[in-house]
Amino acid sequence: MTQCPRTAACALSLLACVSVLGCGDGLNTAEVSGRITFQGQPLAGAAVATQPIATEGRNPGPGSFGETDAEGRYQLELVKPAKPGAMVGEHRVLITPLADAPDNDGYSAAEDAWSDDPRGNVRPQQRRWPKSFQDGSLRLTVPAKGRTDADFDL
Repeated sequence: MTQCPRTAACALSLLACVSVLGCGDGLNTAEVSGRITFQGQPLAGAAVATQPIATEGRNPGPGSFGETDAEGRYQLELVKPAKPGAMVGEHRVLITPLADAPDNDGYSAAEDAWSDDPRGNVRPQQRRWPKSFQDGSLRLTVPAKGRTDADFDL
């Protein structure tokens, strides 16, 4: 019978430890926001995606995404689990136009679907996105305390 109180005490101790530690996701994340400008002007309607860079062969965790508003401001959100922020560490950054984002020439990417243009559905002006926007060469460092100045002037 002395076994039962000892087992109960161990079970209660284990339950107390689990309660204190909680059921966190175990991801080392921090909140990240910033502003994107293109040639000095806010870049509205762009998707921002980041992917943490692996170190020492380990999985760096999930990527993050955001969308710029009219002022070019964005906040990153983890892909999965969905929560504000990004993994702490170094990231590759991709910036792409959203499908319905107007271009500087007044066209939207959605209008690219079809036209009666005899030149074979070619837009009069193509979007002039620098290669670095989408080739993964842009970098972002996310410190443990997070950052509100994750700005890109492209």
